[in-house]
Amino acid sequence: MQQQFFKCKCLFFLITVCFLAACSSDLPTEVAEAYKRLPEKIDFNYHVRPILSDRCYACHGPDEKARKAHLRLDNETDAFAALKEGAGYAFLPHQPFKSEAVKRILSSDPELVMPTPASKMTLNAMEKATIVKWLEQGAE
Repeated sequence: MQQQFFKCKCLFFLITVCFLAACSSDLPTEVAEAYKRLPEKIDFNYHVRPILSDRCYACHGPDEKARKAHLRLDNETDAFAALKEGAGYAFLPHQPFKSEAVKRILSSDPELVMPTPASKMTLNAMEKATIVKWLEQGAE
């Protein structure tokens, strides 16, 4: 029984290491390092909502007159719906690297990066990693 438990524990560790290695390979170095320091479970209200509220809602929030790209991130239905401009989805649960938001927050291209340079806002490595991990976990 104890030997079987040990084998399961080793298998779980191996799967976790492989998962983290696969995830971090698509992340810039500083974001991959921040990812390793995140808690095991990302909570939307505690970890993600403050980032979106502080950095994203000015252009993608409730103010219809200020909203850009017809994208509203303060409403769950809209945040996970197909994009009205372009292709794909802003947030795609379990597939962060197919999510347009992740592509843009990780971009170094000033034409693509979000938040835009004109907004004078940025996301730090920990905030980027938090959004990626939240999406990996299913974006609950």
